[in-house]
Amino acid sequence: MIAPPDEEALTNQKIKEDWLAALDGLVKQLKDWIRPHGASCPCCTPAAEIIETTEEMEEEHIGKYSMPVLYLKAKNDLIELKPAGRFAIGAIGRVDMTNNKRGYALLYSSKKGWICMENRQPLTKTLFLELLTDLCQNRADPSILH
Repeated sequence: MIAPPDEEALTNQKIKEDWLAALDGLVKQLKDWIRPHGASCPCCTPAAEIIETTEEMEEEHIGKYSMPVLYLKAKNDLIELKPAGRFAIGAIGRVDMTNNKRGYALLYSSKKGWICMENRQPLTKTLFLELLTDLCQNRADPSILH
């Protein structure tokens, strides 16, 4: 007879499922916000390409999983939106948005949803497009993430 999964394993599985659902929701929302943005952003010309892929991640307690990674590619710009992990200090999880010269951390809270770590504001379409425009303009900043 097969033993039932222990309570900790069930809790960890739920944590992983909730995290993946939050990531999937973020990716869908960002794709919706990027597509209609079009020519108003220097990097989002009609030739802009949204690339969605997955990468393997392994974290203590929740194990291995496939996480969604989103790239926005246009002209000479490549913006990456990649989960940093489910367990982030002060948040449920974190996604990094970077052009490898400058970046922003997006934090997930079960009560507040997605917020931008740098200004502690909720991630709205307006804020996201401002961050995207900032990264496309390659403003000088030696750090990848603040």
